[in-house]
Formats: sequence, structure tokens, C-alpha cells
Amino acid sequence: MQADAEKDRARAAHTVSDSGMSMKASDYSCVPLCAFCHRTGRDAYHSADGKRKIEARMGCEFAEIAAELCAAFGKMQEAY
Repeated sequence: MQADAEKDRARAAHTVSDSGMSMKASDYSCVPLCAFCHRTGRDAYHSADGKRKIEARMGCEFAEIAAELCAAFGKMQEAY
């Protein structure tokens, strides 16, 4: 069961390069992706031109999704 849970867990895909060399990008630029779309699939996000291919296949823009998630998170924080 543990292996299935790990396989199905969403991965944080950093969508913009908002950091310097050898530095992790901000978590505020993340979108959730399954392992297949993030790293292991043929056209995975981290493969050559993977980001563009996934955006085209899904009909979305990751930067837009990340901005929407940040806005929702900000509203949630204001509520508490």
C-alpha cells in the first residue's frame, strides 16, 4: 500500500526560474503534477521541451495555474 501511495502522490513542479544558479525556485511558482507527468513519462515536465508539450496537451499555462493557486492560498491565509 505504501508504494501505491507514493506513486499516486502529487509532485511540486516549479514553473518559473525565479532563482539563481543552483538555487531552488520559489514554491509559489509550483503546480501539482503526478510522477508520470513530472519526471517519468516520455514527455515529462523535466524532459526536453516537456513543459511546452504538457501545456499543449492539457490546454493550460502553468504560470497561470501557479498564479491562481497563489491567489487562492493568499485568500485562505487572510481568512485565518
